Amino acid sequence: MVIENGYFDHVNNPYYPDSTAQLRQTGSIVVSCTGKQETSGSAFTPSSFYSYTLDPAADVPSLVKTYAGPQANLGL
Repeated sequence: MVIENGYFDHVNNPYYPDSTAQLRQTGSIVVSCTGKQETSGSAFTPSSFYSYTLDPAADVPSLVKTYAGPQANLGL
């Protein structure tokens, strides 16, 4: 698993791998969280498979509030 620029607020155990997983985390913000914040191994590098641009982790709460849920401009 790869976690990049996530935002964890008041989460118990925000990220941790099980015994068979690899987990790489970079750039995330952790606010008032408890429990496990563990990585293991190197997982994979997404940019080896496709191009993408990350939003800043600090922008995630605002982006979720803006774009989560039903959107009038999205058709079925």
